[in-house]
Amino acid sequence: MKSALANVKIDSDNYYYKFGLYQMLAHIYQFEKPTPGIKKVQGQVSILFRQNIASIIYPGPDLTLNTLDIPFVCNTLNLSEINAKLEKIMMVTQYPYFECDKQVMYQRLGIKSYHQLSGTEFTVLRYCGKGFRPRDIALILDCSEKTVNTHCRNAMRKMGMSKRVELYQYATLVMCDEGRERATLCL
Repeated sequence: MKSALANVKIDSDNYYYKFGLYQMLAHIYQFEKPTPGIKKVQGQVSILFRQNIASIIYPGPDLTLNTLDIPFVCNTLNLSEINAKLEKIMMVTQYPYFECDKQVMYQRLGIKSYHQLSGTEFTVLRYCGKGFRPRDIALILDCSEKTVNTHCRNAMRKMGMSKRVELYQYATLVMCDEGRERATLCL
């Protein structure tokens, strides 16, 4: 159990958030069973919990890092829903970085593929993270500002966010480490 939690880091100034999250993770690791039929990940997988985001960092070939970002907004969830989300995050760490078929992984995790961000929603999210306003993004993508706002609203819904500020915080955190190969998985 301790070796598994050694790869988890919680980056928060809130003591109660850190303490509660560590307690829930310790409880999950205590009862964790290996999942059959999963190819083990080569190297150490690390998990970093930050504000509104859980990043799973996979070591890649040639000392590169691949990151899978999972929106982790808990302010509207109860404890059992948070626990279920944490269990899914721990299950994702057992899979190689999108090496297996995405549909199989979605099936095993119990998520629908239409709950994932579309290519345009992810592009809008990246521009938001770079500090562009909806009007600027509309000019870049050659569409209306209303369309950009619709993509933002759909992305917020899929990621479980209720405020535009949460979307901007998430996008900024995702874009701060842009040098890595990144993907977003909505649970």
